[in-house]
Amino acid sequence: MRDMAGFVTTRRRILEGRPTLRASWVAFALANFAVKEYDVAYDAISKYYETSTEQVEPYEESEFYLFQNLCLEKAGKYDDAIAHLEKERAKIVDVLSWRVKKGQLFLLTGRFAEARTHWEGLVREQPENYRYHNLLQAALLELSGDALQRALGMKRLELVSTKIALSAEQKTLLLDYYTAHAVAKSRAFERIRLFLLQGTAEFEAALEAVIRSYTTSGIPSLCQDIMAL
Repeated sequence: MRDMAGFVTTRRRILEGRPTLRASWVAFALANFAVKEYDVAYDAISKYYETSTEQVEPYEESEFYLFQNLCLEKAGKYDDAIAHLEKERAKIVDVLSWRVKKGQLFLLTGRFAEARTHWEGLVREQPENYRYHNLLQAALLELSGDALQRALGMKRLELVSTKIALSAEQKTLLLDYYTAHAVAKSRAFERIRLFLLQGTAEFEAALEAVIRSYTTSGIPSLCQDIMAL
């Protein structure tokens, strides 16, 4: 679709003709979101709730509130987005999405201490989730600007420690953290620590320990894991 302005106009006219339909409000909100009119998109959902008596399923309502929160984020209103999450917490049934979004907003607002605590909690619950490790590393290194945006946009298995050129001090900071907070039997912690140890005298001994452990346990992905290093 190329004529986005025309699309917004069309959706507005449809909304004016059929204002009682939820689909009219949702489509109008999405059209404005597509042209980066985030405030209008946010208000469209709010006005729908103000004028409609239709019963909305809890999960659909939850998605509406998460969409509104995304509008605030895209508009750069990060503090307002955090306040919105807190206000609508009871209505957002997708608790994990709520937690992930809040952790991202902590980073975007530069509240790194809170971000670290938040992502540490998620990593403890899912120690093999690289997405959580990635944003925990962003909090530990207090990334901002382009570096933070790059971290937020990384794919599922990408990490700050492997995709961004770090200084020796930054690598040491991450290495100390992953050594001190290692989770037993977490392969993600082991892999990340090995990546951070590359080029150091301790690397060979740490690698041998992992190889012996994987061989004893009969883990079939040992070769693939070693090749990735």
